[in-house]
Amino acid sequence: MSFRTKIFYGTLFFCSFEWGNGPVLHFDVYDQIRDQNKCDDNVCKWYVHKDGPCRYEPQLDSSDRKCYPWNH
Repeated sequence: MSFRTKIFYGTLFFCSFEWGNGPVLHFDVYDQIRDQNKCDDNVCKWYVHKDGPCRYEPQLDSSDRKCYPWNH
């Protein structure tokens, strides 16, 4: 998916995830305020786990990855 960000920091994309018959979980996969300067070449990559998503940042080892809780 390709998109352009808004000038006044309002761009937001979210996804829903479900494992088996579990609850549907939601997360903002792109939040301009949070992610604008964190993603390589404007590409954000995530590891998605049942505990929550973690942003892939190749310059960090796995113990330093930034993980987030699911949206409620």
